Amino acid sequence: MSDYIDSKIDGSFLPADIDFLGRYVRKLKAGDIYMEIGTEYGKSMASAIWQAEEGVKFYTCDLVDKPVEKEGMMSRREFFESEGLDKICTFIKGDSVEISKGWQDELAMVFIDSEHTYAAIKKDIKVWYPHLKTGGYMLFHDYGDTQFTLYLAVDEYVRDSDKFGDFVKAQDMGLINSSMAGAVKA
Repeated sequence: MSDYIDSKIDGSFLPADIDFLGRYVRKLKAGDIYMEIGTEYGKSMASAIWQAEEGVKFYTCDLVDKPVEKEGMMSRREFFESEGLDKICTFIKGDSVEISKGWQDELAMVFIDSEHTYAAIKKDIKVWYPHLKTGGYMLFHDYGDTQFTLYLAVDEYVRDSDKFGDFVKAQDMGLINSSMAGAVKA
C-alpha cells in the first residue's frame, strides 16, 4: 500500500505510520466516524480508508487543499477522485477549531496531524475531545519528532491526563520508524 500511495501523491507518512494507524482503524465498525485534522496530500487518509471495515464514515479537514508540488504526482483531490475515495471521505476546507464548533456527530476516532506546535495541538485536543465517544481513539502523527513541540501538548493533555487511558507510542509496538502515538478516551 505504501509504495502505491508513494508513487501517486507526495507527503510523509511512512509504512510504520500506516501500520500503527491501521491497528486502530481496523477496530472501527460500520457506522463509526473517523475525523482527520490536517490532511495535506491525503496519504494517511487513503491508508485509513483502505484498512477500515466497509461502512466507516470518513471526514477530514484542513485550511488548504494542497496543490501538487512535485512533477508526476497527483493532488489529494485528483488521487481521491481517481481511486473513488472522494465518495467515501468528505473533505472540509476550514479551520479545525471553527469546524468543531458546529460538529454534531460522535466520533470513534480523531487523528490529529495539524500544525505541529504546542498551541495548535492543544487547541485541537481540547475542541475535538468532547466529540470523541468514550472508548474512542485519539491519535497523533509526529509525536516523537523533537523538532516539533506537539509532543508537549500531547503529554500534558493526553498522556498525563485522567481523561485518557492506554497511551501507546508506535515504538512501544515495535514500530521503530514511526512517530505516532495514541490513547483511548476514558
